[in-house]
Amino acid sequence: MRFSVESRVPFLDRALVDFVLGLPERLLVDDQGTSKAILRSALRGIVPDEILDRRDKVGFETPDAAWIDAQRPTFAHRIASAPDIGFLDKSEVLAGISQSPSGPSSQLIGSQLTWRLFNLYRWAELLGVDCSG
Repeated sequence: MRFSVESRVPFLDRALVDFVLGLPERLLVDDQGTSKAILRSALRGIVPDEILDRRDKVGFETPDAAWIDAQRPTFAHRIASAPDIGFLDKSEVLAGISQSPSGPSSQLIGSQLTWRLFNLYRWAELLGVDCSG
């Protein structure tokens, strides 16, 4: 497990997936907002309660911000050559994407917004959408 992401292969059975997708929501999320309610109920008495009732588990998270930050120069280059989008000031977008966070009056755009802006410009470019105004 050191270099892999855990897999849920037993839950990939087509009949089981079809069955679960057909269940009413109240069996999937209980009145207290607990997810996987029917699974937890079915395993009660088999799996220890402290496992079934834990709330501190965090799913697999990727280092998106680091990946996006490492690609800022590439994103800025691609946006610079993309068509204009009328409601966005491309010079401001480029300044916000390429600013050094330690610069004097830097207004670095966050990694999530950087990713969204990059995709908006790429979408317009690839699909030939006229967003000029």
